[in-house]
Amino acid sequence: MISHARCKIFVTAALMAALLSVASQSYAASSVAYDDVTRESSALGQMAHKFGRGVVNVFTGWVEVPKAIAEDWREKDPFTGFITGFVRGAVWGAARTATGIYEVVTFPVPIPSGYGPLIEPEYVLPTIWGDDLPSLDTTDWEN
Repeated sequence: MISHARCKIFVTAALMAALLSVASQSYAASSVAYDDVTRESSALGQMAHKFGRGVVNVFTGWVEVPKAIAEDWREKDPFTGFITGFVRGAVWGAARTATGIYEVVTFPVPIPSGYGPLIEPEYVLPTIWGDDLPSLDTTDWEN
């Protein structure tokens, strides 16, 4: 039987790994020359990326449920959107969690080719902050 203290340590370590993976992904995505300076150019870097993606998807697969509910709620009436979004989110959440488990277990193996993701988008929320805000063009304003 696992002690309570060991369980806390494991959960804390897993959450820190997930947080570091998400933070590194958001930093890499914001890089101007992402393709040139990516850690994914080596096999070891690709393995690490696959492992991190798997850990993140294991812990965030459940986010598919509220995400799908919000999407369906906007497209349909609230009651229908909640029901269809919940079902769709539960299925996608289970798929994302299972994919994450698969990627964590098989991270040293280059399957699919190049350690690519099994599910698109790679993460449940591809961008944390959403789309860029529209810019305000003041060049046409008269003084």
